[in-house]
Amino acid sequence: MLRRDDGSVRYFTVHELARLQTFPDEWRFANSWTESRRQLGNAVPVEMAALLARLIHERLEYIDAHASPCREPILAAR
Repeated sequence: MLRRDDGSVRYFTVHELARLQTFPDEWRFANSWTESRRQLGNAVPVEMAALLARLIHERLEYIDAHASPCREPILAAR
């Protein structure tokens, strides 16, 4: 929500909140305004989740590459 200089308040639209959370512009929320705002408030930003997933994957690949030959790999062969 934005508080204006005159003391009035403007709430962010669902689209504005989704953009702040880095959701793609084409993403649609089928719920009510209140439920959509709650979901966005509880969401992990899309870009942050993607970055964490990449870092975890890279670390697991590193562990597999440097693991003992008698240990099962963490990541399945593709």
